[in-house]
Amino acid sequence: MQDFIKTSLEYIEHNLKTDITLEELEELAQTANYSVRHYCRRFSQVTGSSVANYIAKRRVNYALAEISSGRKAIDTILDYGFDTYSGFYRAFVKKRQIFRKVCLFSLSNLSNSLPMKSTLLRRSYKSV
Repeated sequence: MQDFIKTSLEYIEHNLKTDITLEELEELAQTANYSVRHYCRRFSQVTGSSVANYIAKRRVNYALAEISSGRKAIDTILDYGFDTYSGFYRAFVKKRQIFRKVCLFSLSNLSNSLPMKSTLLRRSYKSV
């Protein structure tokens, strides 16, 4: 993997609980000697997703890991930059691509701060 991608991924991982601004993205692009546009294009080519989608997916994954370890769902959701429970729900469904009814049942359990089962039924919308 290219060095600028490694640096970017490390930066993103360390700053998931904060807003990553355009200025910070510009700094990452400048360290790689790329324009922001070219940097985003190269990031997408290497990782398979845009910078914004990558960050959203990582935030959802980390939030789910913390919730499943017993932390209160609402505290975790707010820490990872989701403004509301419904915002997390939408990101969760979009990134995890699971049935909405299964998701509603699982998230209702999460809101009661119960540990999340790791065996959620994952199916893509295409198979519906």
